[in-house]
Amino acid sequence: MYGTLLFDFDGTIGNSLPSVGGAFLETLKRYGFDNLTLEDMRKCIGPPLQYSFSHFFGLDEKECEEAIATYREYHAKFAHLNKPFDGIEDALHTLRNRGFRLAVATTKRESSAVSLLDRFGLLPLFDLVAGEAEGRRSEKSEVVQYALTALGSAPEDALMIGDRLYDVEGAAAAGVKTLGVLWGFGTREELMAAGAVATVTTPAELTDYLTRGL
Repeated sequence: MYGTLLFDFDGTIGNSLPSVGGAFLETLKRYGFDNLTLEDMRKCIGPPLQYSFSHFFGLDEKECEEAIATYREYHAKFAHLNKPFDGIEDALHTLRNRGFRLAVATTKRESSAVSLLDRFGLLPLFDLVAGEAEGRRSEKSEVVQYALTALGSAPEDALMIGDRLYDVEGAAAAGVKTLGVLWGFGTREELMAAGAVATVTTPAELTDYLTRGL
């Protein structure tokens, strides 16, 4: 049985397509991408910013640095558009009350994740918020390993909860299994192919899965 639950943020706790996607759209216009839509940005929610700008849009290293700085300016303006998914607050309260230790493990900038969780009223539910900070922990595996160390948790005692293959692969690199969620931006096929132990479709199903037998 798992004692520590590591939650991804974008696509798992917060519906960040309007904020993250909007920031990507505005940033990419500076590089000639004028015909993209918000739906086109779904693929950018999950991977590190550097990966998205280089892999999906072909920006070189210098352009990526500039784009990331621009993206963060826009994201700060659009952050108010990020909202918690329906049912996630109840799920977190239930899991906390059932004795699980909760943490956030995201490649999102740590200060941004903390600010959003505070606005959502969810920050007190988490023992730790781990994310990218001052250029450190830009990879999911680094964030997960940092969270395990900070919490004093063994990998086999922890479970990652996320919506994209990057969550599964990053957690696996740190020795942690992942439960995939389907209310975010990934598919069941993507998550299972990456190695998720199972998938759940709603926050209520998440709590049922984790508290079964307790």
